[in-house]
Amino acid sequence: MCPDDRDERSWRDDDRPSWKEIDKRRDRSSHSRDEKPAFSGSKKQQAYMKQMALRQADKLFTPKKSDKQRKDEQELEQAKGSDAFAETAQKFMDTYGVTDDWHVQLVLAEVPLSKIAVPAIESLVESAAALEKSEKQSILSQLRILALTGKSKIKMAAKAALDQIK
Repeated sequence: MCPDDRDERSWRDDDRPSWKEIDKRRDRSSHSRDEKPAFSGSKKQQAYMKQMALRQADKLFTPKKSDKQRKDEQELEQAKGSDAFAETAQKFMDTYGVTDDWHVQLVLAEVPLSKIAVPAIESLVESAAALEKSEKQSILSQLRILALTGKSKIKMAAKAALDQIK
């Protein structure tokens, strides 16, 4: 055997691809993905993550509250349980009406005046569809309390709301 023969491929290697050709084939493979997804979980987990991302995006586009409205909401919350609660709630309703915030709607639903509590309960029913399970549970527990302890119109509205949400 001469030394020049060692550098050349033998007759058995003619059909065998070079490493460069093997790498090219691997890169072109239809079985491999170009990009990996950002989150690779089960379909249920992916659906949940998508839902959470949509909710966070919705929060970005909710109308911003003014400082005065935030201050009035705090006053309403602090007045809850006191003698001035109905009066404070009436001023809040005259100024802002029933807001889209379900926290404020819950506070307004506790007012002993049916002209304030009933519209707040009705708006809670409308906003409950878009809320998470834990938030719905908070609303349902408050409505159960109102159905037992409220005045007659408030009781009826709370019972009707419970039937609609469930």
